[in-house]
Amino acid sequence: MKYRVTHVTRYRYGAQVPLGYTRVCLSPRRSPHQEPLRAQLEVSPAPAFLSQRVEDYYGNEVRYFTVNSAHTALEITSHSEVDITPAPLPDLAAHRRARADEPARPGRIPPRRR
Repeated sequence: MKYRVTHVTRYRYGAQVPLGYTRVCLSPRRSPHQEPLRAQLEVSPAPAFLSQRVEDYYGNEVRYFTVNSAHTALEITSHSEVDITPAPLPDLAAHRRARADEPARPGRIPPRRR
């Protein structure tokens, strides 16, 4: 199943900001059941510098940008498309059977047998 996701972050400042350096993590992560297909970042006012995508220690996609002109507002919009594969449901009956066979431990009430 494919999803299109749009995220907007807006900052409004009480006074003009002469320069802005920003780090954002606004792209979906790859996981066993989620595959990012497309990601686009829009920044207003237009940045003087926008980095390529880099991955941090935790696997997040990171972008850096610099706005060199004075501004009183900043708007960052992320457009993404992801393909989702549903995760299989857990076998709860097997889990209950396994728990019912566990010996009682101090401080734990064993499950009631039927």
